[in-house]
Amino acid sequence: MATIRVVVNFRVKPGKEGDLFEGLRAVKKHHERLGAGFFVVRQAFGPEAGNIVAVGQYSSWDAFAKLHSDSAFAQQLAEMRGNSNPPWDALTAAVSEEVAL
Repeated sequence: MATIRVVVNFRVKPGKEGDLFEGLRAVKKHHERLGAGFFVVRQAFGPEAGNIVAVGQYSSWDAFAKLHSDSAFAQQLAEMRGNSNPPWDALTAAVSEEVAL
């Protein structure tokens, strides 16, 4: 089975990093509760230096579906997406499947 990763790249508003981290801590709890991995990094250099990148990691498509069909997780995402003043200016998201070499 291939590892699935969801990568979300946030361009954070000045002074709002703590607010973003608060939301990401909640997202991490849902991942841990359902057996998925989750980590957050800051891009040190490159075209989006300073951006915060959150990565969810799943052992399979079934594990990905388990988390993304969880009602508590869906509610958490809806609250973050529905924020009228989110801590990010922009975000990009991608889902990737690991390829065996």
